[in-house]
Amino acid sequence: MAQPSINAYLLGGAGFLVPHRSELRPLVTGHSQTVTAGFSRSTAQAATRKPWHALYGYPEYGFEVYYADLGNARQLGRQLALNAMIQLPVAWLSSERINTHSVWGIGLGYNTVVWDMNTNRKAIALSSPFNVCLTAGYEVDFKFHSYLTPFASLRMTHFSNGALRLPNLGTNNLSAAIGVRYRLGDETILQELEPDAADHPPGRAKFTPFASLSTGAKENLPPGGPTHLIYTASIGVYWNYSAKSDALARVDHWYNLALTPLLASGNQASESPALDRFQQGVAIGHVNRFGKASFEVHMGIYTRTVYRGQGLLYHRFQLNHAIGHRFTASLGLMTHWARAHHPEIGLVFSP
Repeated sequence: MAQPSINAYLLGGAGFLVPHRSELRPLVTGHSQTVTAGFSRSTAQAATRKPWHALYGYPEYGFEVYYADLGNARQLGRQLALNAMIQLPVAWLSSERINTHSVWGIGLGYNTVVWDMNTNRKAIALSSPFNVCLTAGYEVDFKFHSYLTPFASLRMTHFSNGALRLPNLGTNNLSAAIGVRYRLGDETILQELEPDAADHPPGRAKFTPFASLSTGAKENLPPGGPTHLIYTASIGVYWNYSAKSDALARVDHWYNLALTPLLASGNQASESPALDRFQQGVAIGHVNRFGKASFEVHMGIYTRTVYRGQGLLYHRFQLNHAIGHRFTASLGLMTHWARAHHPEIGLVFSP
């Protein structure tokens, strides 16, 4: 019986830290250098075939270790991360000898040097050693050998703590790299799913209502102050318009304890400080589904907020995983455009 193949890979590259805020420009003093090692396995050889495998062109998934020297060891330090990865084929850019795919990853990162009021005041990119690591990019494989495959990669790697601790401008490391994959095992592809099974996955209603509860935390400026809790309750509906995608509409309600010092400092507080902490908004969004997992992007507008210092628009990026037929665990990040507001962890209920 054929053994499913596992691709082990190693790549090294160079790039630069993107100064997405003017305050970061003085920190960019040299080119970054990266080394990445990992392994992946194709869903085309999975023992249990899932409809979403076929819908996304039989992607590969796995884990990798990432290391980067950002070119300014004294103020920015070095980064290390362990990421879960998925590679989604781009069929229209691929051929028999050349395979192209997008790369997406999330994991836990560690930064060796962070902001410190006394010893490293200029390093305002990160203030906590442990951060979320996000990766996005494209790779091109050149299949000229049955076991060894050279490839080229262009990636953006982001480190941030989601404003849990400030300052938190984050780092965006853009790097170009070359590497090699070594295939272990056979390359036997199991029989593909029937088209009907891929195009019409069972169990998805056209419209699905949902309710969610989540909590998060953030720190306000100046750095070193208390961490404030934020509670969110939402209701909404998913509209399943394709086999792998949904649209959504939702109403969000917040009880935001982080607003209390902001309102007081801006003389915006009323005689009802508890009521001033309540915010409300409406949002629309898009969902990509990967079996039990899904990824959501929301764009919303506040319909009630006493505090106006963050603007009227908000955004959310949310990763979900089903833990039963009716419940889903969620991990999200709420932002105002590119500025992180707070991370969230929650539970979603769908009848």
